[in-house]
Amino acid sequence: GNSGNVELDVGSLNFNDGFIVSDIGNFAEEEDTRLAVGNTGNVIINARDAITMTTSEGLSIILSQVQVNGRGNAGRIEINTKVLSLGKDSMILATNDAEGNAGSIDINATQLLELTGNGSLILSQLFDNGVGNGGDINITAPTVFLADFSKLLLVL
Repeated sequence: GNSGNVELDVGSLNFNDGFIVSDIGNFAEEEDTRLAVGNTGNVIINARDAITMTTSEGLSIILSQVQVNGRGNAGRIEINTKVLSLGKDSMILATNDAEGNAGSIDINATQLLELTGNGSLILSQLFDNGVGNGGDINITAPTVFLADFSKLLLVL
């Protein structure tokens, strides 16, 4: 079946080495022939002031994905805030590694979108095992700042 939506309405969202995930598939071994079928839910985050993603030793990720042993479409990621800041190894990902489409990413940052750190990434991708279409990345922001090898990518 389908996974549910993740919806957050907050003043500010700060996370360090944290994950917000909507996922279909499982983390079983490659020999596992079980197939998870369904669409991932949407991830919708409304933060009145700011969203800050940082890392200490790991990753910070907002993710909608269909894994290799799944079948279905990845959901949409929608972020609405004044300031969205991604530091080192912080990522927003809508991906599909199975049969189905990658999700789209919609970002509305009314003041600033900044990616500052090696490994900071906004990505919609259909991986090697994927069969389908890549998603869109739509960004509305008066200022976009990218530094230190950060990336905005659409990959098929």
